[in-house]
Amino acid sequence: MARNSAARRHPETDPIDPRRLAPTLAMEERPVGTLAPYANNARRHSDKQIEKIAGSIRSFGFVNPILIDAQGGVVAGHGRLEAA
Repeated sequence: MARNSAARRHPETDPIDPRRLAPTLAMEERPVGTLAPYANNARRHSDKQIEKIAGSIRSFGFVNPILIDAQGGVVAGHGRLEAA
């Protein structure tokens, strides 16, 4: 019978343990102009969609943040960025 290799792992010392590889998340406010949209983003928003997103931001505020990488590149939230 094969042994479960996960049972032998030690999170404090195993370099491939996903808990050790997880990035640190932080919330911070940044000027819109400092964020760089991903040029190859597959999803495109129509002007009507951008207007609706902008209206939602005006009504409710930014309740769903734009996700960026360490260099300020947009990972998720291109429509929100365009609407801001």
